[in-house]
Amino acid sequence: MRRHSLGLSKAAAIGTILAIALAFRLYSVAFGLPALNDPDELTFELGAIKMLSGPTLNPGWFGHPATTTMYVLAVLTIAIFG
Repeated sequence: MRRHSLGLSKAAAIGTILAIALAFRLYSVAFGLPALNDPDELTFELGAIKMLSGPTLNPGWFGHPATTTMYVLAVLTIAIFG
């Protein structure tokens, strides 16, 4: 039976890549804190509320993914808050 093993240089390269990835992850772990929402969520939520309070269901903006998000939020707002 033949054993496959990584050479020391390959193992060191993988370890270095993983260490750099971990450092980037830990550096950005507090992104957006202490807010509970992502910074752009307020735009979608306010757009859904504006659609419900206005005379039309046109969100006024059809960028990705806002239109779909606004319609789903509008339906959820009606379901939850009546």
